[in-house]
Amino acid sequence: MSKINLAKSKLFNLIFVKTKAFLIIIFCIFFFLSLLISFNQKSKNTEQLMTRCETAIISSIRDCEIRYQSLQNTISRLRYYDFPTKINDWRGNMQFISNSFEEVEYIAWVDNNFLIKEIFPILGNESKLNKTASNFIIDSNSITQWNSVTDNNYFQGFILSSINVSKLINNCEKSLLEEFMIEVVKNGVIIYRSSN
Repeated sequence: MSKINLAKSKLFNLIFVKTKAFLIIIFCIFFFLSLLISFNQKSKNTEQLMTRCETAIISSIRDCEIRYQSLQNTISRLRYYDFPTKINDWRGNMQFISNSFEEVEYIAWVDNNFLIKEIFPILGNESKLNKTASNFIIDSNSITQWNSVTDNNYFQGFILSSINVSKLINNCEKSLLEEFMIEVVKNGVIIYRSSN
């Protein structure tokens, strides 16, 4: 009797394997396995992309920070020049800074009455000469830097500079801009967006 039951059981198993239900079950198992493998691979790819993006962003931020700090230090050194007596040296330094850092929109000597007495480059900034400096510092796409100039504890004026944020970022990470789109937002206002 047990041989008959065993034969019936094998026959039933053989018939079930040939049915559509069995094929549907096998299809569903393979389908879900392929989805699981695909999801796992997408998850790994996404994780790798996020890690690559984070690394690139950190590198870009460091490059911009180093470039800005270098520019800030260079401009800050100008306050040690005796501006009224060494105007030609000052102009030579302005030319050097302008050639080295294209993100500098202008650098100005502001006297103790807040009047702009000298500005570089002069081309395009003629209208700012002998005007009050505070009228020209509001620009959401620029960083304005004031460096006070003193001589023997006597206030002589300021070195006023304006640095274009878009040019600063473009100069820092040209290779990053080829791969990623960059957007810089300040107080909810977009001050830089890459073109790609």
